[in-house]
Amino acid sequence: MKNSFIILFVVFPFVLMSLLLFSNYRLNYSNSESIGIWEILPLTSIPKKGDHVIFCRPISVTSLHESCKPYLIKTIVGVPGDRVSMNTQGVHINQLLLNESHILNSRPSKYSLEKSFILSPNTFWVYGSNNPTRSYDSRYFGPIPLASIKAKAKLVYALPSLLE
Repeated sequence: MKNSFIILFVVFPFVLMSLLLFSNYRLNYSNSESIGIWEILPLTSIPKKGDHVIFCRPISVTSLHESCKPYLIKTIVGVPGDRVSMNTQGVHINQLLLNESHILNSRPSKYSLEKSFILSPNTFWVYGSNNPTRSYDSRYFGPIPLASIKAKAKLVYALPSLLE
């Protein structure tokens, strides 16, 4: 019984975390995209709508030791040339309202005052598609440049969400 306990609660989590740290997999524990194990895939082409991407979160304070960890996983919902509009209803991409995309009063957004703009070349609008009301995404930090996108992501195994 004691050996089973040690294997289950000590050895197994250590082996799982080692595999995740030293492989092309990532454990996502943020509820804005599905909680679970995601495969990290090389970025071999320009991302398109519906792609899940891994990118460096925008850093508002610059420093000599800037790091882009933790990476964020979000869904591409706007691509270069798309019109992004924001109002009290939420975010519209090419006049289509994104589900549950209103700006939360508890989170300041530097983009909430802009009425409408067109995504410039090599910029993308990302969105937390699993639980958008809790997602830290382009509504709050704006479009992301292609250069900050590090990889694509594919959900391998979804874990049940404890926050639902």
